[in-house]
Amino acid sequence: MINQFPPASKRLPRFFIFCSSLIVLLAIQAWGKPNFIVILSDDQSWVGSSLQIIPGDSRTRSDYFQTPQIERLAAMGMRFTQGYAPAASCCPTRRGLQVGQTPARHEYQRDRENWTKAYREQLNIPRMLKAADPDYQTAHFGKWDHRYDEVSPHQQGYDFSDGYTGNFTGGAKKSGGPAASPDPKRIDTITDEALH
Repeated sequence: MINQFPPASKRLPRFFIFCSSLIVLLAIQAWGKPNFIVILSDDQSWVGSSLQIIPGDSRTRSDYFQTPQIERLAAMGMRFTQGYAPAASCCPTRRGLQVGQTPARHEYQRDRENWTKAYREQLNIPRMLKAADPDYQTAHFGKWDHRYDEVSPHQQGYDFSDGYTGNFTGGAKKSGGPAASPDPKRIDTITDEALH
């Protein structure tokens, strides 16, 4: 007799993903459409803001960096303090966050060509939200640069974005000279676009 089912080790992750997706979809239906913002800060340390991450543990905040707006956002919403970045560098972290996979799972650095093709079709944040409600509006503002392909935020399902942005969109001279723009990393322009 031929076993028609994959081994339990392969079924368990799929079952977990299915159950997690179902819970999210049911929660969205029950509560209506929640608004949420995901803020990802590249290469920021555990104590890179004045927000105390773990209540009662002063080692989890910075006295040097003052980030009152991050503190205000955290006070108004939910904080997830037990999460970890998918990778130690920026591009694999952004890709991993979009599709809910670690770089080890999707072999981002090893099998770029095949993974990039598969990545374009994977379930991601905007596709999950639109599966729950096709009228859900999604936006991505800030650094997009996923490397190795030219997939844009719009191709990944986002309704609004500032396009394909990366490390070199700030107008800095390639010779290493000073920035050609008063807003070299687009902090002000990204904020303005997101608010309007």
